Amino acid sequence: EQAFDDQCTGANPRYPLISEIKQMYINAFEGKKEE
Repeated sequence: EQAFDDQCTGANPRYPLISEIKQMYINAFEGKKEE
């Protein structure tokens, strides 16, 4: 949790966008690896 809150590091995880989550599910359904 502390690593997530530390925004000094560029490699910290970020919250995904709704559009990214939607595209991930579409890709999984269609059998694509990424877009």
